[in-house]
Amino acid sequence: MRKQLVCAPLLAGALLAVTSRASAAQLCSNDATNPLPNPVFVTGSSALGAVLPKLGAALAGTTTIVSITPGSCQGVDAIFNGTPVGTGTATYWDNTGTANTCTLANEVADVGVSDVYYKSCPAPYAFTTLPSGVTESLGFVIPEAFVVPAASTANVISAAAAYMVYGFGGQSGTTAAPWLDPTAIFQSGGTNGPQMVLANAIGVPTSKWLPTTGVVTGGSTGMLNSVSQATNMNAAIGIMSSDTTDATSIVGGNPVSNRTLVKILQYQHSGQECSWLPDSSATAFDKRNVRAGHYVLWGQEHFFTKGTKPQATDLVGYFTGAVAPPTGVSVLDLEIKGHFVPTCAMKVQRSAEMGPFTPYKPAQPCGCYMEELLAPGTSGCTACSGSMPCATGTCSNGYCEGG
Repeated sequence: MRKQLVCAPLLAGALLAVTSRASAAQLCSNDATNPLPNPVFVTGSSALGAVLPKLGAALAGTTTIVSITPGSCQGVDAIFNGTPVGTGTATYWDNTGTANTCTLANEVADVGVSDVYYKSCPAPYAFTTLPSGVTESLGFVIPEAFVVPAASTANVISAAAAYMVYGFGGQSGTTAAPWLDPTAIFQSGGTNGPQMVLANAIGVPTSKWLPTTGVVTGGSTGMLNSVSQATNMNAAIGIMSSDTTDATSIVGGNPVSNRTLVKILQYQHSGQECSWLPDSSATAFDKRNVRAGHYVLWGQEHFFTKGTKPQATDLVGYFTGAVAPPTGVSVLDLEIKGHFVPTCAMKVQRSAEMGPFTPYKPAQPCGCYMEELLAPGTSGCTACSGSMPCATGTCSNGYCEGG
């Protein structure tokens, strides 16, 4: 029997000298000395960081994935407005999966990647309509969360409380206990993907989050360190995506689950009678409450393309299921192990940031497969095959779904 879902009632380093014999920097494109075959420039969110190395290795030799990660809205801008990717460095992968760097020369992006709908982007990115010729495709789901230090006594936050915390930033007379200290209310910045999703949830525009100084962290690692190492553990709060909350960090030379460093708060959205975790319990990773539509704090990866470059179309197709991935690569497995939720595991969908849910029934469900891949023997699902059909439900991805 599958585990019952539980609804909880609310309660600088120095520069190195370069000798005159040093080789020229690898160019991302138009390098006569060492050309990269068919570079595909992917810019925007960093959420694909757990997936692109395997794809890059599998495609190396015929297609080169070149990744630039300035942020979600910058990725949208690169496709909508044709804004060049800059003149810094980018990452690409060789056939061993090793990350290498190359030098950009203001190339035009082929794929823009965003954690949010384009209408969620704040100024100076005023995107209101999808431009002619631009295609938007949806990929995996990204659960978001309010987090506190693991030893904090706090367990729950409501949308109303989060509004007070981030709308007023600990100002006297406008607080929500126990988050009373302005120096311990951490945010990621106005154009950060998780913050844009959560801003829509709590009704505080992402550019208006308080405090505005001293608490803006540097990426997911900065957020993890700021929250987990806070001096006052009961006053600290921050925000994270599932690829950080569910990942492993190296502490003192040893791998440590981030779940032992920070705690995901149960969340009660406006209009809900209960608060929910994204998972069926504080120790599970199954995202059952996300998939069923109980835990509402999630966004979805968006892929934007313009034109018909076949390598770009194929890359997006790997994530949407429209194109079979390279031999030996399971994009489904990479998404799951990257701590995202593939759309085939979802039972609900939405068409706007934090919009209402509608029922969703994927053609080939993978909820059981996802749970078994993460924690074998815990899903309660029955294995099936062509010679071992399901007594009830449908055999999909090796398990009986919907029985």
